[in-house]
This record gives sequence, structure tokens and C-alpha cells, in this order.
Amino acid sequence: MLYLLATMTVSVELAMLHPATRKSFYVVVSRNGIGRDCWCWEIRRRRNPMGVRIREGGFPSHRAAELAGRDALEDFLNSLSRETGLQNTF
Repeated sequence: MLYLLATMTVSVELAMLHPATRKSFYVVVSRNGIGRDCWCWEIRRRRNPMGVRIREGGFPSHRAAELAGRDALEDFLNSLSRETGLQNTF
């Protein structure tokens, strides 16, 4: 039940960011070495580079990196949504 409540909260926050803007960002998962804990994720934007790199490494599997990247992308988009909403109020 708590998970459902958290999901509802996120959907309210996302209402401020245009759906096309949300779709312009995505997560790439890659392997950055040999051995254990060598998977990483990176958030990218379609068409225009972001100008900064947002990424993290050290994951034991492709799936673990993908899940962490998706969570980071959601956090990034939520922050972007709040920032966009604040800019529109001034």
C-alpha cells in the first residue's frame, strides 16, 4: 500500500513536465571493464547533448545497472519538473 501511495505522489509531480520532454531523456547501460562490478549507467538526451555527464558505475550486472539508472532518471526528471515549475511561477 505504501508503494502505491509513493507512485501516486510521483505522478502528481510529473504533471508539470511536458511528456515530449520526458521522452527526450534515456538511460544507456554499458560495461566499463573486465571482472566483477563493471557495469555502469548514463543518462543521455536525444538530439542535443546535455553538456554534462550523469552516470554511475560499479554494478554487478546489466540488470542492476539498468534498474539503478531508471531510478536515477526518474529522480532527475522529477527535479527537472520541479525546477521548471518554479521558473514558471516567477
